[in-house]
Amino acid sequence: MVYEYPASGPTPLKGVAQPVKLDGARTTAQRLPPRLGEQAREVLKEAGYSEAEILGLEEMGVVRAASMAEHS
Repeated sequence: MVYEYPASGPTPLKGVAQPVKLDGARTTAQRLPPRLGEQAREVLKEAGYSEAEILGLEEMGVVRAASMAEHS
């Protein structure tokens, strides 16, 4: 079961549809899932990485922050 998110950008974003039906109808997505790299900085900060370490990882291409991922 594939769900295509409405207005997700120039390239359609597809995901797994909700497998559960309530009252005979499938629920729809309330919001888009995060894009590639959208939460990378927050996750790394929570894991204890400093801003300098995160920047270093981005410069080496190990991590793609959302702003960098959108331009590739």
